[in-house]
Amino acid sequence: MKTEDLLFFAAMSNDIYRRPWNYEGKTYVTDRAIILVLPEVGGIVPHKYPQIAAEVAKCVKGYERLSPLYPLPTLPVPANFCEDCVQWYYASQPIEWGGMDIDAKYIFKLYTLPNCRLSKTGKYEPHHFTFDGGEGWLMPLKEVFHDL
Repeated sequence: MKTEDLLFFAAMSNDIYRRPWNYEGKTYVTDRAIILVLPEVGGIVPHKYPQIAAEVAKCVKGYERLSPLYPLPTLPVPANFCEDCVQWYYASQPIEWGGMDIDAKYIFKLYTLPNCRLSKTGKYEPHHFTFDGGEGWLMPLKEVFHDL
């Protein structure tokens, strides 16, 4: 993957996770809900705060790598489909997956990864996924918000 592709998975511009970083031979990128881990990508620099890079790497090593892995869940197609606004359509829409709710906007992001497959945890833990060129984890929703 190129740096530009990884930025889609980075946090907002004022966040400490706004850029991918290299650490101990791997590249990491996160938006705090999804974390991707890939073999080191050239042209990416170490994290500005080495202790944060170490903490993220330590957390990832502790996450379970569950199997089997399944194809991604199907997302509903908006009635007034618009490619520029579809990501916002999925924001905060829960998708039930393995006994837990996941925000549909993150499933939408996972669809951009080639051959992405996702585990089902059945409990409130990160869902492991793999894709061509790496792996990652997706956090389930803590609670579902509904419009009143």
